[in-house]
Amino acid sequence: MTAQPDDLIKDTVDLHYHSGPSPLPRRLDPAESAKHYDEHGFKAVVYKSHHHNTVMDVPSIKGSVLDNLRVRVFGGIALNGLVGGLNPRAVEMCLHMGGKIVWFPTMSSPATHQVSRPRIKVVGPEHTTIGSDTGQATWQSG
Repeated sequence: MTAQPDDLIKDTVDLHYHSGPSPLPRRLDPAESAKHYDEHGFKAVVYKSHHHNTVMDVPSIKGSVLDNLRVRVFGGIALNGLVGGLNPRAVEMCLHMGGKIVWFPTMSSPATHQVSRPRIKVVGPEHTTIGSDTGQATWQSG
């Protein structure tokens, strides 16, 4: 049974959806999420990833899924370290391939590192912490 579109979301555009595959848990892959958005009456969706340029996810499902749906699907790029950070060539390629949104750094931004303060604990003869409040690598033995 197909879900009936909610009148409040009919013909709306979701500008930020994380599909799988991803290093982080994601509920739906690009094909499944396109079908989900179509079933719920969305006009379009833009896929986002913290780890890769999603514009290439779209042609990979075009013939098998998108050609049979009403919803339009687009990709974009988040300028995190894995795509070269603030990389004008990556932006140019994304837009040339049909990308619609360029997000500034998220996971690799200084603000994220200030909040999360990633640390790696190494268990051995000494307990060592790698990391710091500024995101720079430091060593603390103890």
